[in-house]
Amino acid sequence: RIVSVLAAFSVRLLFGPGVSDPNCPYRLWKSAALQNLITSVPQASFAPNVLLTALAVNRHLRIHEEPLTVHPRRAGTSSLFRWTLWRAAFRTIFDLMALAISVRHRHEARENA
Repeated sequence: RIVSVLAAFSVRLLFGPGVSDPNCPYRLWKSAALQNLITSVPQASFAPNVLLTALAVNRHLRIHEEPLTVHPRRAGTSSLFRWTLWRAAFRTIFDLMALAISVRHRHEARENA
């Protein structure tokens, strides 16, 4: 939940509104759109799905979100410790900031060409 909330805030801040949960693992992409976006995602990124969503928002691609009902865990506990979640959240934010800078530089380069 921590990663999703911070990712949603960061995507909205850096790329604009467009999605409520950029970390959602369930997605359908048109292959042409995905191929176009995936070349802009660094291979070493921590959460490439969040970066793909940010790029889709930035490029104003049509995004449909279907509401899901989330049920609480019935048994067991999360395998991620709290500090691991915070580290994941900040790494995702760092990747989003780097991507935003890269997108802006490419946009400015095209405008000046």
